[in-house]
Amino acid sequence: MNRFRTLTFAICILVACAAIAEAKPLKLHAIFTSHMVLQREKPIVIWGWADSGKKVAVQFGDESAQAVADAESGRWEVTFPAREASADPLALVVFAGDEKVEMDNILIGDVWVMNGQSNMAFGLEKTTNSDFERTQANLPLLRHFRIKTNEQATLQTDLPAEAVINGGWEVSTPETALGFSAIGYYFGSRVQRALQVPIGVISNARGGAPIESLVPAHKFDDHPLAKRYAESVAKRQAEFDPRAKALEKWERQVGRMKGKGLPEEKWPTKPVDAENLVSWDIPGMSPSDAASCYNGMFGVFRGLNIKGVVFHQGYNNAMMSNCRPQRYRVLMKLMVEGWREDFDEPELPVAVIGFCAGGDR
Repeated sequence: MNRFRTLTFAICILVACAAIAEAKPLKLHAIFTSHMVLQREKPIVIWGWADSGKKVAVQFGDESAQAVADAESGRWEVTFPAREASADPLALVVFAGDEKVEMDNILIGDVWVMNGQSNMAFGLEKTTNSDFERTQANLPLLRHFRIKTNEQATLQTDLPAEAVINGGWEVSTPETALGFSAIGYYFGSRVQRALQVPIGVISNARGGAPIESLVPAHKFDDHPLAKRYAESVAKRQAEFDPRAKALEKWERQVGRMKGKGLPEEKWPTKPVDAENLVSWDIPGMSPSDAASCYNGMFGVFRGLNIKGVVFHQGYNNAMMSNCRPQRYRVLMKLMVEGWREDFDEPELPVAVIGFCAGGDR
C-alpha cells in the first residue's frame, strides 16, 4: 500500500511539473513597449500570450477590455476604439491572474515603417550633418523602434528579444537620435514638426536585401515569374545538406588561408556539423531568398495598424549579375499588394525613394 501511494505521489509530481513547464508567462508582442506611438483614427489592437485558457484584462488609459488566452497557442487579443492624435501620455496595464505587465508614456499619432536595405538602415550618426541634427533632436513626440536583422524561412509571430534594438521604443533626444535610421529620423522629424502630432518610426530594413526577401510569401503564387522563382528556392531548400555546406565553406576558408601562406594552426577548426553557417548560407533563410526578411522583420508585427511605409531599396537587384528588371517590376507590385493585404489596409500609402547613386543601372 505504501509503495502504491509513493508511486501515485510521484506521478502527481511529474504531471504537475509538466503543467508548469508548459505554462506560458504573460507577455505582449515585442512591438509593444513603453514610449510607443499607436496609430490614430484606427482601432487599437493589443495582443500577446498567456497560459492557455487564462483570463486576461487590459487597461489602456481610461478604457478596459478582456480576453481569454487561446487553448492551444495561448494567444490573446483585445481591440480598443480608435482615438484622435494626442500627446497626453497613456499607460497600458495587462493582468492575467497574479501576473502583470505595465507600460507607460504611450502616445497616439502616426506610425510609419522604414523598409528596404542598407541605405534605409543607415544610421543618423553616420550622416554628414549628424551633429547639427543632434542639436535639434529634443523631440518628445518623435519615437523610434529599430529591428535588428532577423531573416526567417517561415512567417514569425513575434520578435525575439535580441532582434529589438535597445529594448523597444525610444524617445528622440540628442542622446538617442544618432541611433535612429537616418531616413527615418529625417522623415519622422520633418513630418512631426509639420503636423504637430506624435510620430512613430519603425525601422526594419536589412542590409543587402534584394526585393525578393521583402515580398510576403503568399504573393509569389500570384504571377508566373514570381512563382517560378519561389519554386527554385523551395527546390534548393529540399536539396540542402547543412553539413556538406559547412564543410564546403570551411574548405574555401582554408583555401584562402593556404593561398596567403598561413600555417595550419591558423586555420579555422573543421566543423563537425553546421556550426559555421550563417543565414546567408541557408536556402529559404538567406536574406537573398523569397520572403525571408518579411517573415522576421515586417510581417512579424502584422495586426498593428500603421499609417504607411517608406521604401528605399534596389541596389542589390540592380547590381547583381543576373539583374532581372521584369521580375523586379512584378515583385514590386506583389510586395505592395501583400503589405496592404496583411495589414488590412487596401490604400496603405507607400512612398518609394528612388536611386540616388547615379550611374547607368
